[in-house]
Amino acid sequence: MFCGFIFSGIHPVIWQQARLDNPDPDRLIPVPMIGFSELHKRLKHQEHQTQLHQTRLDVSVGWRRTAPDKQTQGFFV
Repeated sequence: MFCGFIFSGIHPVIWQQARLDNPDPDRLIPVPMIGFSELHKRLKHQEHQTQLHQTRLDVSVGWRRTAPDKQTQGFFV
């Protein structure tokens, strides 16, 4: 569990609510976003991660489609 540090400029009540809303306090800590530039940066990062995940899924699906089918080669699973 993290030490309970409050970021500068964040109201203690808001910080406490963020800690209470944390889905996994043993592994995650709240990270404040101040202003639209921070929100925009977070959105761009999430979009990038989504693209990476989608590419990985596309590669996996493509590999499964090109893998030899054991039934067509006389082998039955």
